[in-house]
This record gives sequence, C-alpha cells and structure tokens, in this order.
Amino acid sequence: MDSSNSITSKGQEEPLPIVIAGGGCVGLFLALLLCQSDIPNPIIVIELSAPDANNTRAMAHQPSILPLYAKAGILDTLSEEGMYSTGLCFRTPPTSSRGSRVLAGKQFQPGEPSQLLIPQYKFQQVVLSKLHEYTISNGEGRGRLEVKLGSDPVQSFDPKVDPGSGSRRNCIKAHYLIGADGSHSAVRYHLKTPFDEIGTLLESTLVATDILCPKLTDSELWDANFIVDSEDFGLVGRIDDQGLWRVSYGIDSASIPKDQFGEISEGIIREALPAKLAKLLPENPKEGEYEVRRVASYTAQQRCVRTMWKGRIGVIGDAAHVTNPYAGLGLLSGLYDASSLAAVLGRVLSPSTSSLCEPTTLLESWSQARIEKFKTVVDPVSRAALNRVRTRSEDIEGLSEKDPVIKAMKAGEGLKMPDVETNVSELAGWLRLGNGSEDDVVKKSEGLKKSDDLKQRERSVDKEGFKDNFNEGGRLKRLMSQDREVDEMVRKFSEESEETERRELELLAQNLEKVRIEREEEEGRDIEKIATGFDKMDKQAEQKETPKPPNGKKWNAFLGAWA
Repeated sequence: MDSSNSITSKGQEEPLPIVIAGGGCVGLFLALLLCQSDIPNPIIVIELSAPDANNTRAMAHQPSILPLYAKAGILDTLSEEGMYSTGLCFRTPPTSSRGSRVLAGKQFQPGEPSQLLIPQYKFQQVVLSKLHEYTISNGEGRGRLEVKLGSDPVQSFDPKVDPGSGSRRNCIKAHYLIGADGSHSAVRYHLKTPFDEIGTLLESTLVATDILCPKLTDSELWDANFIVDSEDFGLVGRIDDQGLWRVSYGIDSASIPKDQFGEISEGIIREALPAKLAKLLPENPKEGEYEVRRVASYTAQQRCVRTMWKGRIGVIGDAAHVTNPYAGLGLLSGLYDASSLAAVLGRVLSPSTSSLCEPTTLLESWSQARIEKFKTVVDPVSRAALNRVRTRSEDIEGLSEKDPVIKAMKAGEGLKMPDVETNVSELAGWLRLGNGSEDDVVKKSEGLKKSDDLKQRERSVDKEGFKDNFNEGGRLKRLMSQDREVDEMVRKFSEESEETERRELELLAQNLEKVRIEREEEEGRDIEKIATGFDKMDKQAEQKETPKPPNGKKWNAFLGAWA
C-alpha cells in the first residue's frame, strides 16, 4: 500500500483514501463511522455483490450496540425496517421423552431493551442510504465516500499486479486497507496471519436455513428458541413478522462429502431438511407448508488471527475471528471491532488529535486488545453456549441448578450479554507520553477543559436524539412505551464519555508531572556535577599549592624540582 499523498490539479497534497474490502454489516458500519469523523481521508468500500434479499445471514443485533446506532443516526430507520424480539427461551425438542417444553425463558416487557431483528440485506440498505449523504457525486466536487459494488477485492489489492499491464487500473493507492471480507478473507491472506495459528475447529458442523413458514407465526415458538438436546440441538429464531424464520442446527457430518472450504453441498442439506425440521419444530410443518429460502453449512469453530493489524493493513469481524452463533457474539464483536477501530483511526488521522498519539503503538495495542476480548470473553462464552444446547437428555433437568444462564433466567434475571467493547482511550499509544514541552502539555490539558461545556451540550443533544430514536421508531414505539431503561442506557453512555475525558485529563496531568520530575532530576544531576567539579578543582589546587616532597628529597629552588 502506498502511503504517500496524491497531488491535486492545484498542486495541493490530497490525503489518500482508507479502503474497506467488504460491504457487509461490519464493513459498512465502519465506513459510516469514518465518514462521520473529521478525518480528511476519503473512504472507499469495495464489495463483490449488492445487498441481496435472499441474504438474511447476520440478523440479530444485541441491545448494547443500539446506542452506537442512535449516535450514527440509523437507529430510527433500522427500527422501522426490523422488529424487536419479544422473548427468548431454552426448550427441549419435540423428540424428547416429554415433548417440546420450555426449560427457562425471558419475555421482554414494553420499554425493556431487546434484540433488534433485521435481515442483513435490510441493514445494508439502511446504512447505504445513510452513506449516500457522503457519497462522491458524478464528478461534481469531492465527497467522503465511494462505494464500488461488484468489484473484486483480490483484484483490487493484489500487490503482484504488473504495473505495466492493462490491469493497472484495478490498483488503488490507499493510506490504510481494512479487510471486512468475511471468514474466507483475501485481505487476511495478504496479511499472512491465518486462522490456524490460534484457535480450534469444533467437532460439530452447523447448518443455517431460512424458511418461510407462516404456520410458525401462531405456534408456541418464542421469537428466539434454543433447542437443547445432545443430537437434535439448534436455534429457531424469528427473522421478521412475515413468517420468515432462521433454523440453525448441528449434524454429524463425518461421512458426508464436503467442498474445499469444508462445507456440505446444498443439495444434501435440502434432502435431509424435512426430517430435521420434524425433530426441531413443535408444529412439525409438512413439505408444501414452508418454503426454503436459504441453506448454508459451516464448521463450528472458535478461531482468531494472531494479529489484526500489520503495517497499513488490518482485519475486522469474521475476517479476524469466527465463533459459533449460540451466544450471539459473532456480529456483536465485529461491530465493536468497527467502532473501536473508527475511534483509533480518527485519533491517528484527525488533524486535531494526530499529534497527541503514537500511531504505530496505538494500532498495535488496538489489535492486541480486540484479540484479548475474543480470547477471554467471546471464545469461552460461545463455547459454553454451544455446550449448553448440546446437553444430554439425562442432564437437562439439572441445568436449572448447574448452568448459570438457565439458573439466572429461571430466577427472572434474563440473559445478560458479556462486555465485548474496547475502551480505546486506555490503549497504549492513545496519548503521546514523554514528548513535548511542559507548555505543550498544559495547552493540551487546558484545551480539553475548555471543550467541556461544548461536549456537555453535545451529550444533551445526543441523549434527546437517542430517546427520540427509541420512542419514534415504528414498531419500537409500540414495544418500548416506557423509556426508563432507555434513560438508564443514555445515562451510562454519558457517564462513560465523562469518564473517558476524565482519564484523558488525568493522563495529561501525569505526563505534566512526569516532565516536571524529569526536569528537576536533570537539574539536580547538573548541580551535582558542577559541585563535584568544584570539589575536584579545589583538591587539585590544594595539591598544587602544597606539594608533598618525595621520600628523602628536598626542593631545589634553582632547578625548580625535587633533588
């Protein structure tokens, strides 16, 4: 990647773009956050295909990410296009000895935050619509964003392209390249940091199918149903209110042929689907009562790259780490990859903050922090979630006492999501320490203090806008008539912002104190050296004025020597 700036027709340097390979949920969300920052670099998104109505894939967005959607100005539209889950439960399959029954569950009350359910293609459309505000017009001026649909990321960024060939036009000079191009990432390949360095393949093969079955809408199924069984485990979740459902389950694939990516052909899956649905769905819909919209298989795995950033290239989302879907942390962790990286790149590239940080150190520490989140939070929680739904039938009754999640839900506490966010202001390199004069540090500290009033006003606006998004969001308006929980989320969001600013001021104050101490120590060493020098000179002078005679020698004034 060429990091030099290009020259405009007026002879001015023009910042090179940030290129994002992949226009899924994570890639587009990163593009939106970067466009809304004050970095001077344009943004280019390259995606092989346009949003496809048959591509529902990532469709459950956890409540903790909603404040970021509100701040980005897309929550209201997402709420209108999607729906909010009214409840989730753990239940046994119809094939169990006592039939399909709920082991534990949580119904969400009006005003209580829950999952936002929206098919991936609709999420993409909403974000793309918002991004049009920043899109480069047809040669009339310069915008912030360019979306290249139908472009192949491999061709666009292959460093081995011959500069003298006709394919030169496919090369893009960029300041940074970020791969959000999924689990089979081409960018990760060029980064030379494969999955197999860290992580494991699990013994299960998972199948995800989307079926249109209006019959299930009025069934005993909840919006999210975790099916608990050692063999017929799975997840049945509502995608929309038009009868579209996601049915995910595991299969014994040891004897089934797979393709080069370890996936089973769609034909084999479709052939076995009716029998599998009969084991998972309490209504047992017959063929002809449902339509299969999508089928996909993949190996259950918990894997992560060794580094998410190297030089000027990074990877986020599934390009950096993959996990099973039973904890709901795959999409969530990818979105927090995007939000944290946007903040880091904003710090590095914004004219107002670039001098305050150490770019290389900051990007490396961001990579380490996100990998640590995967290893210590996403991985163990997701493994436990998969093991929970694969519980043997004879052990199911004991889950209410032994499993912390089931136990909490039976006690009415609900399902608490783990924290997978990264506080970027605590990363190494966020502040440039040990450089600059005392005056520089004081000015930076005073500058932050002077902006407190403005930031407080911005937070007030954000809060009102956040509440408006929750209270005026179509279906969300009906589901969230009480905004007590929303106020609590806003309060927490504001407190976290204040805490971040407070830590920045503390770090600056510590830096100032460090500079002062270093200066005093240096002055003390200088004084000590001077004093030592004076002592040495005094001793030398004393020795010169009163010399001691050698043994048996007398001073001969005529010769001027001892004799």
